[in-house]
Amino acid sequence: MKTISSMVCAFACVLGMTATNVNAAAETSLQKNTLSVGADLNYPPYDYFVDGKPAGFDPSLLALLAKKMNVELTFSDTRFASLLLGLKSNRFDLASAGMYVTPERAQQINFLPYMKTGVSFVVLKGSANQPMTPADLCGLRVSSIQGAAWIPKLTEFSKTGCVDQGKAPIKLSEFPSSAEAVQTLFAKTADVQTEDAAVAAVAVKNTSGRIEISSKEILYPVVGGYGLRKDNQVLLAAMTKALQAIKNSGEYAALLKEYNLGEPSKEEIAAAMGTAN
Repeated sequence: MKTISSMVCAFACVLGMTATNVNAAAETSLQKNTLSVGADLNYPPYDYFVDGKPAGFDPSLLALLAKKMNVELTFSDTRFASLLLGLKSNRFDLASAGMYVTPERAQQINFLPYMKTGVSFVVLKGSANQPMTPADLCGLRVSSIQGAAWIPKLTEFSKTGCVDQGKAPIKLSEFPSSAEAVQTLFAKTADVQTEDAAVAAVAVKNTSGRIEISSKEILYPVVGGYGLRKDNQVLLAAMTKALQAIKNSGEYAALLKEYNLGEPSKEEIAAAMGTAN
């Protein structure tokens, strides 16, 4: 089978067609194609393996979308920091890993926004350090998954909210995976882990309460989206249509509720993309 990325050339050939004909051609060509997905399958609850098969929120949502689009899914396990490079180099059609939408990323790739989450602070159970806001991180050793959208914000706050206020900076360390970042707590080489709120909640359960969430509210609320290449407008249009279909059916709302995630508003999406007035 051809991959969806091969449709870009075909799409370019029909630019002279009417919008109706283009849409019809796109729908027809999608019916027998495969959607290749690059996913960090070490990132529960978004993407992970169960019995050797992709599971979690993203594979579940993608399965619903694929059904509407009449395509098959294939997954390539790729660490988060390498997803954008893999997408741009045509290794796969879609990047999936609970990726946060930012104006900087939106300049490089297209996004299909599909959920809203935020950041939580995680510490060892009973730790003397119980940070609830970024100001509480001054002087602490903080671990994080590499390439996370909150890292530039924490780096900036370390300067303006810590150093410029006469406090010690945040000692931030990045790791290839969330699992490696949380291990720094157990090894006591970090005081705090910064993590996606949904991921943090699952980690607490999976470690039998050895860690806990110290922050009381979700920090740095963000919009998550699937990443697509700028030249793959056909796929973006097809996925947008499929997402609306599962919203109308109620399947989308049920899945969000299951994973304790929210649906972003148009205003939140515009702000995340950097297109808000």
